[in-house]
Amino acid sequence: MCVFCPFRLRSLFILSIVLGWLSLLLPVGFTRSAAAQPAAVLPAAPAWTELKVDLKQSRMKSKIWGILRAGEFADSKEQAFFDRYFWTYEFPRWTLVDNREELAGHVSGTDRTDFRRDLRIALKNCGTGDKPRKVHEHLNKLTLQYMTRLVGNVDPLNPRTRCNFHPAIRVNAALMIGDLNAKESPTSSEPPVPLPAALRELGKVVYGTDEQYPVAVKIAAMTGILRHTKLNAVPAGNIRTGIVTIMDRVLNTPNRTGKVAAGDAWLRAQAAEVLGHLREVGTNNKALVALAKTAGDRRLPLYTRVAAAKALGNLDYAMAVRLENGRQIAVALCQLAVDAVDGELAQENGQAPISRARLKERLTAASSALKGGFATVPGVPRTAGLHQLIDAMIKTVGSNQPDATVMEQIKVETDKLRRVLPGGSQPKTAPPQDVPPKPEADEPPPPPPDS
Repeated sequence: MCVFCPFRLRSLFILSIVLGWLSLLLPVGFTRSAAAQPAAVLPAAPAWTELKVDLKQSRMKSKIWGILRAGEFADSKEQAFFDRYFWTYEFPRWTLVDNREELAGHVSGTDRTDFRRDLRIALKNCGTGDKPRKVHEHLNKLTLQYMTRLVGNVDPLNPRTRCNFHPAIRVNAALMIGDLNAKESPTSSEPPVPLPAALRELGKVVYGTDEQYPVAVKIAAMTGILRHTKLNAVPAGNIRTGIVTIMDRVLNTPNRTGKVAAGDAWLRAQAAEVLGHLREVGTNNKALVALAKTAGDRRLPLYTRVAAAKALGNLDYAMAVRLENGRQIAVALCQLAVDAVDGELAQENGQAPISRARLKERLTAASSALKGGFATVPGVPRTAGLHQLIDAMIKTVGSNQPDATVMEQIKVETDKLRRVLPGGSQPKTAPPQDVPPKPEADEPPPPPPDS
C-alpha cells in the first residue's frame, strides 16, 4: 500500500492553497494617503504571538544530525542538548510570522525551505535503518507536545499562558501532528505506522469548539485523522468508537451561512470519508443516518454530498439495525444523481465545459450507495430499479458519443428518475455548485476536495 497515492498528493496541493489563503490574513502594514484621508483612524493589526528563537543554536545542527544518525543518546547531557536545540531554536522558528511561507515550503530561486518537510526528514533519519529507536521516540514525543500546544494557542513552555499564533502556524502544526509515525516507512512499498497518541490529539481538535479551533485548523487535523484511517491505524474499541462519534457530530453540525459555510462543507466531506474508510454504521445506525442525511441535503455542495454517498457505498452493514426511513434515504440518493446532472447542465448553459468524468463519478457514488449492503438492511425497500436507472445514465455518460448528444440523452434518462422523487424534483433556482462561493477576505475557506 503506497501512502503517496494521487489522493494524498491532491490533498497536500489543496492544503498548500489553504495556507496561501491564510497568509493573506497577515497584516503587512498599512499605508494611507495624507491628502485623501488626513484624519483616518486605522484598525490595529492583530498582535500575533512570536516566541523567542535562540539563533546561536543554529550552529549546533551538524551535532544534532549526528545524534539523529546514531539513534540513541550518549548520556543525559546529550539528551538535554538535543532538547534545548529543538525547544529554543527549531520549534520556535515556526511561530515567527515572517517564516510562515517556510512552514510548508516556499520556493525562492533554487532555495526551498520547508520546516515540516525538514522535520519529517529528521524523524525518518532516526527512525529507519538498523539503529536504535530511542532518539526517534524522543523526538516524536517532543514534536507532539510542542505542536499540540501551538495548535491549542498556548505557550509551549508555559501551557497556562494563552497565545495568539498566526492561523498558518496552527494549521501547519496540526498537519505535522498528523504526519507523526510510531514506525517510519523503511521502503516506498511498505507503509508507515502512524503514531497512536497523535490520533487522540487530532480528535480533540476536531471535537473542539470553533472558538478553540478555527475551521481551517480542524480541516488540517481531519487530514491527519484521514491518514490514520487510510493506513488502518484506528484500533478497535474506545478509540475507534470515539472517532466515529466525532465524525457523526461533524456531519450533524447545523448548516451555517457566510464565510464559514465552505469550510464546514469540506470538513463534512472529510468526516464522510473517514467513516467510509472505517466502514462503521455506528451505534443504532447513527453514522449511517448522518451520512444519508448529508448525501440528501440539497443545501450542501455536491462534492460534500458525493463524499457521503461514497461512504455509504463502503459501509459494513452487518451491524446495521432496522431503518425506519429507508425509503427516504433511497430517494435522497436518487435526488443526488438528479442534482449531479442538473449541475452539469447548468454549467453547459452557462457555457462552462461539462466534465463527463466528474458526472460519472457522482452518478457512480449514488448508484453504489443504493447497491450492496444498504439494500440488505431491514426497512430498506427494493432499490434495484432505482440504481438500474442511474446505471443507465452512467453507461450513457461513458459512451463515445459527442458531449451534446450525451447530455440530450441524459436529460431524457434523468426525467425518468425524477418521477420517483417528490414533486418531480425540478432543478434548484441556484444549481448545486462544484466549488464554494467566493470567500470573504478576512477568513478564506478551503477549496473542495477531489469529488
